[in-house]
Amino acid sequence: MSYNHFANLDIASRYDQHRPSMHAIIQDWLREAGLVGPYRRAMDIACGTGHPTLPLLALANEVEGIDASPQMAEQARRKGLNVCVGDLASLATGQYDLLTICMAFHWFDRAEALREMRRASQPGAIWLIYNFWLAGHRADPAFNHWLRDSYPRQFPAPQRAAPNFQPQAEETGIQLISQGQGSLPVTFSRRQLIAYLTAQSNIEAALSETFGYADAETLLDASLPAISNPDGLEYGYRYSICRLV
Repeated sequence: MSYNHFANLDIASRYDQHRPSMHAIIQDWLREAGLVGPYRRAMDIACGTGHPTLPLLALANEVEGIDASPQMAEQARRKGLNVCVGDLASLATGQYDLLTICMAFHWFDRAEALREMRRASQPGAIWLIYNFWLAGHRADPAFNHWLRDSYPRQFPAPQRAAPNFQPQAEETGIQLISQGQGSLPVTFSRRQLIAYLTAQSNIEAALSETFGYADAETLLDASLPAISNPDGLEYGYRYSICRLV
C-alpha cells in the first residue's frame, strides 16, 4: 500500500465524523446481483472507521475488518466491530466467502492486492470493490467548476491508481458478475462541506508542521463559491462485484 494519509488520530476522527455514511446501499447491489447471502465469514479490507463494515453485519454470520491505521481501527472498534490492525498480508488464508473494499483499492499495488485476496478467499468467494466521491451539484455550474478545476489545482490529489476495478484478461479466475454506477443525494451546509473536504486525501497530503487544518479551512472558505441549494449535491458511486472461480 502507498503512504497512509489517514494514520493520525485527528485525521481518523475527522474521517469518522465528516464523511457521509452511504454504505448500506451495498445490500441493494448484492441483492440485485442475486448474491445477498447469507455469507459465512466476511472481511472488510481497509475498513477505516467501520462505516463500510457495519452493513456486512446483516449479510454474514461473522464479520471482520482490517485497516493499516491503528487510529482508524480504534474508531471502528468503538462501534463494537471486530477490527484488527494489519495489511493485506495479515489476512487469514482461505477463510472468507465475502471480501469488500471501499475507497481503498486504488491505494494498493494491484498485483499484490489480488494475490492476497485470492489467498484469503474460499473457493467461489464474492468480492465487492466500490468507491464513493463528491460528484458535484445537479444545478450549480459555478460549484461544479470549482470542484473539478479550482479545488484540485489548489489541493492536488496524491498519486493513486484508477478507482474503478475491472478484471483484466490476464487476471484469470476472477469472474465479473455485476457493475454499476450512479449517485445519491447528499446535503452539506457550507461548514459541513469544508469539514468533509478536510477528511479527503487532497487535504491530508498538504498538511505539514506549518500548514494545518485551520489553514486549509481558511483557504477552502475563501475559494469555495456560494452554493445555491445545498440539497442539490450528489455523492457518486461505482462498484464491481466479482466471483473467484
